[in-house]
Amino acid sequence: MFLYFCGGELLPNTISSVPRLSPNMLTFNGDELSENSFRIFAICTDGKKDPCCAKFAYAIYSKLDELGVGLDSQSVEISHPGGCRFAPTLLCIPSGNCYGWVSPSVVAPLFEAEKLQIIVPNNYRGNLYHDEEMCWAVYFAASETPRLDLSSVRYSINKQGMAVHYREHNQLQEKVLELVAKSKSFDLHSGCFQPEGRRIERTVYQHVRNVDA
Repeated sequence: MFLYFCGGELLPNTISSVPRLSPNMLTFNGDELSENSFRIFAICTDGKKDPCCAKFAYAIYSKLDELGVGLDSQSVEISHPGGCRFAPTLLCIPSGNCYGWVSPSVVAPLFEAEKLQIIVPNNYRGNLYHDEEMCWAVYFAASETPRLDLSSVRYSINKQGMAVHYREHNQLQEKVLELVAKSKSFDLHSGCFQPEGRRIERTVYQHVRNVDA
């Protein structure tokens, strides 16, 4: 599911979700995802729906293509996956990580993050394989540490919001974040230059405090 936020602020998308994909798609040919797994970086360059996609995305595509030379990765152009307001938008396969507002300065960190199986929280829009709450959980956990073990992240819903449990790589100690849920109103945009004049209510989460596991 695409998350409705980028960089920690929930923002309405032009679509509510994408089809839930099977976790089995996290691997190719039955192999576990690793630094050496073949990766596809798919970036929207379609300017027919929104000019920002064409205006900003080609530089990102070229940079990704340059970084992937000689490595097990490929950059591809795609058409309108949604979220034009976040252009340039990037989808990483097979991890399922989705990013928005991708600038040339963050291309190399994103490329490296995919190899290391971590995320770049400031540009994170969610993951194709996760529900919306899990996307929030991953975002807040990754914001706490650059060494997040993504496989350790889990959450539990409570009356105030949710508790997020996670560990750092090569660490046994579990850490816990307490998040509070709030309703917030946002302007709807069909694209980066196209406000629709409508508003939408969404649930957002805010980090309250760290608690002992």
